[in-house]
Amino acid sequence: MIKWSNSRDNDARTCERRAFLKYRYASATATKEWRRFRAHLLKRAVDPTTWAGNVAHHVISSLIVPQAQERGGHFDVDQAIRASLDLIDKQFEFSGQRQFETCSRSQAGSAYCVLKSHLYDDGESELAKETAIDLCSRGLLNLARSHHDLLEKTSKAAQVYTEKEIRIRLDADLMVEAILDLLLFNRSRHALIVDWKLWGHGGFAGDQLLVYAYAVLKCGWWPDLVLDRISVLEANLLTGEKATIQPTAEDLAMVDDRIFTGAERLERIFQNPDVADVDERLFAPASRPGACLKCQVAEVCSDARFRLQQPTNRSFEFVLS
Repeated sequence: MIKWSNSRDNDARTCERRAFLKYRYASATATKEWRRFRAHLLKRAVDPTTWAGNVAHHVISSLIVPQAQERGGHFDVDQAIRASLDLIDKQFEFSGQRQFETCSRSQAGSAYCVLKSHLYDDGESELAKETAIDLCSRGLLNLARSHHDLLEKTSKAAQVYTEKEIRIRLDADLMVEAILDLLLFNRSRHALIVDWKLWGHGGFAGDQLLVYAYAVLKCGWWPDLVLDRISVLEANLLTGEKATIQPTAEDLAMVDDRIFTGAERLERIFQNPDVADVDERLFAPASRPGACLKCQVAEVCSDARFRLQQPTNRSFEFVLS
């Protein structure tokens, strides 16, 4: 069974070797195989922006949306920020004590976090924490100011889902996975998919949003739903910007084609049942060196075009061979 998702597809198209190391080779249980376990930690490691985004998503789904449903779209901003700071403190302690080396995500629950600064012991962990606090606090404040209309819709919706996991079997060998931040159905059975973003730069994840629309329509859980009753919206928590897509049949046909062509790449990566017998150099590396420089798992990649230098503080830098 091949599992396709937007993130897996993007990784495989950028670098098949990266996709192999992240989704096939990395192992949370291979603690005796240092390289495989290290790949798992690298895959999980977050920078301050991603960390803040993860915390904001958790607080929105667990606290803000339930309050908005009960209070006509309003929520206690101070309580939400306190909850985010408490979670950041808890995760910072977990990561700082390197509990990620012995404790699984299922065991740690919401406390689980692998902060890059702790993983590499680069001396920047306090700065990373300050940055995450600032980003998360500003994002939640701006949610109340700029996206109140979205929260108000939750109080009027007939159905509300947060962090909704959708998995679709397209055939015997292919499953599509999508996790939606927020899904609303109004009284007229129109669906609104909301994707929260916590980044300050421009950009619009249109391909990702179309995958969400595809998943909602194709899963069959809402048999009366038709395409022209689906809207997808990206809401930026930092800038207050909104971008909406009204997907068309042509859009979903492109998603369908992307899934099946992407599945062919992923099939090559997952076809060998014994990962110990697979050499990642069999898979195509990134065509651009810049992709390697930004790769999460580059430390464990054996690509001959790069070598890794490991200073005494356990941080890593890339040097072109």
